[in-house]
Amino acid sequence: MARAALAENETKRGELESKKQVILRAADEAADQEALDKAAADSDENDKSMADLEKENQDLKDKIAELEKQLEDANETPTEPDEPQTNAKKGGETRMKTIEKENPEVRSLIDYLNSKGQKRDGIVSGDVAAIIPQQILYKAQDELKSTYDLTKFADVINVQQAGGTYAVAKKTDESLHTVEELAANPELGKPELITVKWNAGTYRGSITTSHESLRDATDLKRLLQNVLDQVVLNTKNRLIAEKLKTAHAASATDADGIKHIINVDLDPAYNKVVIATQSGFQFLDTLKDGEGRYLMQPDVTSTTGYRFLGLQIGIVPDTMLGTNAGDALAFVGDAKRFVKLFDREEVQLGWSVNENFAQAMLAAISVDVEVADTAAGYLVTLGPKA
Repeated sequence: MARAALAENETKRGELESKKQVILRAADEAADQEALDKAAADSDENDKSMADLEKENQDLKDKIAELEKQLEDANETPTEPDEPQTNAKKGGETRMKTIEKENPEVRSLIDYLNSKGQKRDGIVSGDVAAIIPQQILYKAQDELKSTYDLTKFADVINVQQAGGTYAVAKKTDESLHTVEELAANPELGKPELITVKWNAGTYRGSITTSHESLRDATDLKRLLQNVLDQVVLNTKNRLIAEKLKTAHAASATDADGIKHIINVDLDPAYNKVVIATQSGFQFLDTLKDGEGRYLMQPDVTSTTGYRFLGLQIGIVPDTMLGTNAGDALAFVGDAKRFVKLFDREEVQLGWSVNENFAQAMLAAISVDVEVADTAAGYLVTLGPKA
């Protein structure tokens, strides 16, 4: 358990190191004294967290060393027969020898434990499976969580029926007209509407685990709940990404090309965002202005911690918007106008499976994702031409 806590702290150390780099970058690019003061405060807090973590790690290392010493002393082999021994030590060795004589595998087991599994003479793992610690039985630990949630960029609409239509008004250039007193009101042009048809489909799956695992593990039920939540989010992310990939294709070989799409190709009324693949984010993160300053700027209010040309930016795997690893792509535009997520229902249940004394957890969603305003965004291929 101490080693598991130490390993978890190493992960935290990496997160603090990454945060430190972001803070240093923010300080280097601070535009005023207020931003510089905030970077200094963030740096002090991060340094304190790092110092606390180092102290906790040292305490854990000392504890591990002490426990290993105790284990070594408890299983120490007998010394030479003529060496003076206390009665208690003699009695312990006599009992150990008696046990070894009756069961020769005991010595092999002790050697196996003392060597941390390296010395295996006379014993196989199956023989001691009951005493070999398995991490899941003691501390359930989350894997890496997804850092992207495309539902924050899409327009989520709660619906009650399985299907229907949704109207989206196109941008109008119409304006009011002046009239003389008592004259009839001028008739305005009829508004143009985009009719979106939706039909919610059902997606579901379940996880089954033994009653004993839930009883013996720490936080296993919470871990399984988190897994189901991640699976639900992955499903919605996939459905949204499939629609973003249908946006009109465009390309940009440099910052000027991206600015042309944002400033000219897209209507200025759109609330624009950038959703980039990891390779696309790498390309954007290296772009600089004429004075050598990076166009990607730190932003603590953004989910990714950055903004590009003042726009909120999201990051997804390369294969989410592309086909292969290394595809540098980005959706640029008004994602909420472009894609609509019709959310009818989300259900999560848990119940007992009596036949094998197990517990099951189910997640089910009823959703549909459709494209609304096709002029609201572009799928941009980033990078120099081949």
